[in-house]
Amino acid sequence: MEEKELLLTIAQTALGIAGFSGVMSAFMKRPGKLTTVEAYRVGVLLGISFSAMFLAFLPLLLGAMGSTVPRLWVVASAAMAAFSIVALSIFLLASWRISRQAPEIFNPWVMGATTLGHFANIVLQLVNAAHAGGVSASGIYVAGLLWYLFHAAMQFSRMLFIQPADR
Repeated sequence: MEEKELLLTIAQTALGIAGFSGVMSAFMKRPGKLTTVEAYRVGVLLGISFSAMFLAFLPLLLGAMGSTVPRLWVVASAAMAAFSIVALSIFLLASWRISRQAPEIFNPWVMGATTLGHFANIVLQLVNAAHAGGVSASGIYVAGLLWYLFHAAMQFSRMLFIQPADR
């Protein structure tokens, strides 16, 4: 599969996860406004899904703007790393705040593995941005996108199967 097709497939998959989560949320929602915990969970899912979608489009945009192949992966990986640092910080801060309200939806092993996965992706993207002349430059970027999809799928599953206690 050509890189362009792969990036478009990842973007479509991410949008599909986001869309299906909206349907799921509508069916599971109680009347009234979303609770803080529900808003957090939906926000994480939509944030990670839309991030995967827009980051999948980034190399296509850079290519359309005339960026050469080695430079394209340098910029895309640097952008993913920078975005991931900000997103991971927001995710951890929000998770810490919500874990005090609904500790039953948080598994320390899952949170640790998720944090470690995002940290590993940041390191890989920074290395890729520094050495993107190699043949694996696009592969490392795509691996980062797949990590985002994995996190989104995991969040979707946890929203579906692990419910907060009624308070």
